[in-house]
Amino acid sequence: MIDRVTYNTAVQFMGKAIVGLSGLVLLSLLTRNLGESGYGAYATVFTWLIMLKVFADLGLYMTGVRELSRTSADQTEIAGNLLLLKLISGLLVIIISVIVIVFMPYDQTVKAGILIGLLSLLALTVADAFKTIFQARFKMHFAVIGETAGVLLTLILSFAALRMGWGLSAVITAAAAGSVLNLLLYIRFSRRFVRVRLRFDRRVARSLFHGALPLGLSGIMAVIYFRVDLLMLSWMKPLDDVGIYGAAYQVVEISAVVPALFLGTIFPLFTRAIEACDNTLTQLYDRAFSFITSLAVPMLFGGLILADSLMILITGQDFGIERILDVPLLGMVDVDAIGTTFRILLVAMMLMFWGQLNGHLMIAGNMQKKLLKIYFVLVPANILLNLVLIPRYSYLGAAMATLITEVVALAYTTVVVAQGLGQLPRAKRLIQAVVASIPMAVLVWWLDLHVVVLIVFGAACYFLVLRLVGGTVGMPRHGA
Repeated sequence: MIDRVTYNTAVQFMGKAIVGLSGLVLLSLLTRNLGESGYGAYATVFTWLIMLKVFADLGLYMTGVRELSRTSADQTEIAGNLLLLKLISGLLVIIISVIVIVFMPYDQTVKAGILIGLLSLLALTVADAFKTIFQARFKMHFAVIGETAGVLLTLILSFAALRMGWGLSAVITAAAAGSVLNLLLYIRFSRRFVRVRLRFDRRVARSLFHGALPLGLSGIMAVIYFRVDLLMLSWMKPLDDVGIYGAAYQVVEISAVVPALFLGTIFPLFTRAIEACDNTLTQLYDRAFSFITSLAVPMLFGGLILADSLMILITGQDFGIERILDVPLLGMVDVDAIGTTFRILLVAMMLMFWGQLNGHLMIAGNMQKKLLKIYFVLVPANILLNLVLIPRYSYLGAAMATLITEVVALAYTTVVVAQGLGQLPRAKRLIQAVVASIPMAVLVWWLDLHVVVLIVFGAACYFLVLRLVGGTVGMPRHGA
């Protein structure tokens, strides 16, 4: 089964590499053509759409994967009921959103963008019902093909729209077209495994809904926790500030693609390992922690050093240039606005990797309620921190609020996983990654080369030293 996980992760990595590069190209096009304010509007629109999609999901996606992963599952019945629930929830969220948008404190450009994006929301919500089939069967290459095709279409249409000077609404329309293509391909590919039809069985639908509800509440609290900073920034500061924060956040998110897709792939194995009640879970957890750590640590070391050069390469020379900012603990300092924001968010994201590993394990072990508890603490705390920090520190304050709350989240989930499932990370994996990252960081800092060349040299140095100290980027063998 580990070979299947490795295969699925490799396939998804190739697809996500294309998606990630396309995302960086789109980000570069938008920041250069729309500027800080225009990109701030774009970031505001898509932050709302991301939040609304989580509301529409209600935890049904992960619940569907879990149920379809069970060996005794009635695939056709579960998939059909899941599709019906996803369609209903998506339509309800859209109807409510259309009413609420009227009262949002945004200009007409942002409101129009959200309305157009609701088509993308519906397409992606329904598409997730089909995606569960691929994930539960370890056939994620079909999902990768659909997602890649959709993203490439979005990129091509967005490029054309920006060249024609059609602005933000046209870019969001392009994203909607890409989402629809993604859905159509998912439907076509899913027929190889299950003929999905809208079905309603009271027992199955109720079981899916009740099983998803705690997870859905956790997801809603999580997306508020992760996205409220940008929304609060959009309410309290100009769109220029939102653009700087949104661009830095987007780059950090793209860097999180590989750990995220790996966790999504290994999730069904967590479910089966917990059901088996043997030492399989310990082996899987150690392998997953090793994989994530071996990627997260060098990304952190390298990102902190190359932040300024990397952000200039992606967003352009004139985006988020040096400003006199009130920096926490330092006072008024002349800093690279977007580079400094990126560094803070990068540290938070690395902590988030390990927290998400714990979160996936908790979900697989039906510990959603405990996951929900921490969000009921973190969300108010995060909002309070943003209320205090944003007025004075703007995007730096929003980034600091994210970092502080992420430290608390990781500590809590680590304790819960240790107490509830008996799993603790091995310090050996972390030490190996840190030891290999130190010479890499020195090399990158010392050489005066183009940032892309530095990334290549740094990666080569890291892999070499990691091998010398007995570590691995892939999943270690049994007993390693």
